[in-house]
Amino acid sequence: MNNKIAVLYTTVSNKKQAEDLANLVLLNNLAVCANIMSNGKSIYLWHGKIEENEESYIIFKTTVNKLPLLKDFMIKNHPYEVPAILTFKADSSEDFLNYVTNLVF
Repeated sequence: MNNKIAVLYTTVSNKKQAEDLANLVLLNNLAVCANIMSNGKSIYLWHGKIEENEESYIIFKTTVNKLPLLKDFMIKNHPYEVPAILTFKADSSEDFLNYVTNLVF
């Protein structure tokens, strides 16, 4: 059996934005879970200079079939001008795969 789930990672400015975005995704049945890690620090190049900001990181878990819809939703609803939207497929335990598959359809 193919035990792959899909994962989407993104960043936002703060915990409230992360929670709002996570709730929108879950209400639209595009993911089964969103892990939010707040108070992270990002250092990045923007318009030729180094920027440092606190950010919240979100990891969404969904099915491989729903990943394109989640990615499109994220592009349309993300608060950033140029959001980091990274996706990948990950091996999963069979029990977790069943959990994800049964809730995201």
